[in-house]
Amino acid sequence: TKHEKDSTKDSVRKRPTELLENLGTCQASPYTTLGDVLADCLPTHFAVDPSTGNCATAVSDETFVYYCVQGIQPSMKCAMVDLWRALSHPDHFLYIIVVTE
Repeated sequence: TKHEKDSTKDSVRKRPTELLENLGTCQASPYTTLGDVLADCLPTHFAVDPSTGNCATAVSDETFVYYCVQGIQPSMKCAMVDLWRALSHPDHFLYIIVVTE
């Protein structure tokens, strides 16, 4: 229908942040945190403590693990949507660097 075509054209013109806000993703609770993503993607290096819900490195003290986003090391409790809004690259990707030894 004509209304569906107009809404599709509007969504193509909007920035990703506007699309997220319209979908209600930003207001959804609980937020996905940086720690959640690191623990999901790299479980050998990061783990979530089930009792507290906090993420920490899951390797021994002898192994070095460093992560950063745009040259800074944000808290693992930061919401991914906030990191994306503040630190995403001009191509709208959020690059997370993890260095291990």
